[in-house]
Amino acid sequence: MKNESLYQNNLINILSYFLVLLPIFLISGPFLSDLTVSILAISSFFFLRNKKYYNNYFFIIFILFWILILISSILSETKILSLKSSFFYFRFCFFSLFIWWILEKNKNILKKIYLVLFFSFLLIIFDSIFQYFNGSNILNMKIVHSDRISSFFGDELKMGGFMMRLFPLLMALSFFFFKKKHEKYVFLWIIFIIFVQLTIFLSGERTSFFLFNISIILFIILLNNFNKSRISLLLIYLIAILTLFAIESPFKKRILNLTINQIQIDQSGKPKYIFSQQYHEHYLSAWEIFKDNKLLGTGPKSFREICKKKEYNFSSLTCSTHPHNIPLQLLSETGIFGFIIYLILNIIICFNLFKNLFSKLFYDKEYLNNFQISLLINILILIWPLSPNGNFFNNWLSIIIYFPVGILLWELRKSKKMYPKSIKKKHFLSKFYFTN
Repeated sequence: MKNESLYQNNLINILSYFLVLLPIFLISGPFLSDLTVSILAISSFFFLRNKKYYNNYFFIIFILFWILILISSILSETKILSLKSSFFYFRFCFFSLFIWWILEKNKNILKKIYLVLFFSFLLIIFDSIFQYFNGSNILNMKIVHSDRISSFFGDELKMGGFMMRLFPLLMALSFFFFKKKHEKYVFLWIIFIIFVQLTIFLSGERTSFFLFNISIILFIILLNNFNKSRISLLLIYLIAILTLFAIESPFKKRILNLTINQIQIDQSGKPKYIFSQQYHEHYLSAWEIFKDNKLLGTGPKSFREICKKKEYNFSSLTCSTHPHNIPLQLLSETGIFGFIIYLILNIIICFNLFKNLFSKLFYDKEYLNNFQISLLINILILIWPLSPNGNFFNNWLSIIIYFPVGILLWELRKSKKMYPKSIKKKHFLSKFYFTN
């Protein structure tokens, strides 16, 4: 019996280190991170025995979405391609549930995740600046494009996306561990944020730079406390942005000048395209595909093939692996049913964030703590509807999305409102986040 218990504890320790090292695996590429998620998802079938992990609204809604995309794939013209994405999509649900479970076993794992994530950010910041001045990074990886620094990501060019997507999670974890003491370190955090912004700027990723600034604005507006430093933080941050754009550089040309140059005006004085002609045609094609496949769409990851059809193809710029916008991708590939789930999720997150802001301003009550606010901002930014996005069904992006979801599930673990048929009133967030 002792040997069995010891074996189980050793196995849990090994699995916890997989989770702790996940930020580094995400930097290394898709293989190790996807392998980690698969291992943790499979492990959840052996360890998650308590019915609370399955009798909750997150699990129920996710399984409904999974069944939906499975049916969409089966009915798709590109069945094999689509099923490769949708059939094993359930592993992301169990990945989140595993995070919930293992943090209940040992919440100190969260501190290790925080330290690894913080170290990863510091290393990327240093390496990116080093690569900018040296022409190659500390591993002798050369600059791929003169206007795009990629650090350890090489020719994948998603260093800015990595930092933008995981920065709110890093903020959330810092609030969890420092709590009210966090205000003592505001100046240090301002410096750190400016360096993160600079690094994303050097990446040349326009969407990442835009969404990072959106997340900072949301933090300034929505966070509790920080009343004394809120205005000074905003001023310093605006000065940092203006400084970046005041200095002539290939990065400024890519992020600012190229964006402005892509905005074409028609005869009526209105923008001719949404973002650019290429994105505009992606969106238009996705919308036309949706209009012909309203209920279930054409199947996950099918856009790359369906867009080649004559009725959906407008020029050589139309087709891509995905429409580069999450709402339009879900509409075209999963139909109105998939989009409704996405829309409800956005409404619930925004409702909770601004309800907390309203209550704080008018009733001096805080229903959410900064840890919860940051996690919700993180998820909101990851599925932001009003900008170009990556492929929603991409494994690397899905891992980043479901990482903070698992931590949020753990944070709400004591709430009875997470579970169906519960009438006990608990926390405001759980009341609206997991109920219909």
